[in-house]
Amino acid sequence: MPQIKDNLETRLLLLRRRLEEKQAAIGIVRVSRGRVRLETDGSLGLDAARE
Repeated sequence: MPQIKDNLETRLLLLRRRLEEKQAAIGIVRVSRGRVRLETDGSLGLDAARE
């Protein structure tokens, strides 16, 4: 399980950096160990994916 966790943390870190570089209106903030928060500059709408 630790290998999977490390991979997820690495992917989230890379995504956070890319979002910062693009100055996106959405960002990932590390809150504490093992916890992250999604922040936006405006309202956010979610649509369900269809199979």
